[in-house]
Amino acid sequence: GQPRGVPALWTLLAYDAFNGIRLWRRPCDRIPPHALVAIGDRIYVTLKARGPLSILDADSGEIRRTADETGRVNDIAFFEDRVILSTQLPVERGKSAPHVAAADPDDGHLLWKRAAEGVANNTLIAGDGRVAYYDGAELVCLSLDDGTEVWRTPVKTGGRGYAILYQGTVFLTGGSTKASWNTSVAMTPSTTISMSGRTASNSGSSATIWSTTAVAIAGRTSSCTAASAASSLNSRLSNRTSRE
Repeated sequence: GQPRGVPALWTLLAYDAFNGIRLWRRPCDRIPPHALVAIGDRIYVTLKARGPLSILDADSGEIRRTADETGRVNDIAFFEDRVILSTQLPVERGKSAPHVAAADPDDGHLLWKRAAEGVANNTLIAGDGRVAYYDGAELVCLSLDDGTEVWRTPVKTGGRGYAILYQGTVFLTGGSTKASWNTSVAMTPSTTISMSGRTASNSGSSATIWSTTAVAIAGRTSSCTAASAASSLNSRLSNRTSRE
């Protein structure tokens, strides 16, 4: 953390990916871990703590646009030419409330917004025409096109974690978990689960896994199960560890 009495001097730096030469630097506030996205010749970031979305030129670091209407942004994602935001937007009587919103990548204008009970840090994800996030009690999925709710399922996690989208499957880390929605599947430590007539055992995983067959985040109806997705991921991790 920041030592007491020492001023915080945060700086956003850009380096050439080929040779490591520094291209530019720009003073900023402390940026949340998931509030910085580089796409093509643009960078989407919050330069002020809990500030609005800023769009920078990736080559020079110059600010192209500051989208004040995006509110107090916490997390940023990008998919299918939309900037997805977890943010606090004004509501009645000068108060603000959590929202998930989509912004135009050129000028930051809000395309849609949807009020949320909350959006846990590092759980905003987008892919396959969907936006998903954890609100502290449920995993919620929205349509990327207009923000309408597609599904939601109750979740209990053991603490802070991350949401990850991997091959059409949502992984939510954070300890022992349970999902009660009958079209979702949860894998919890040392728990055997059954789905579509198949049984799988998971010993020691700390991730909740929803198959896209059940919740259709990818819009598919394949026979892929949460167990097979976890097996594929574990296999990749094992192979990488053995090579190292």
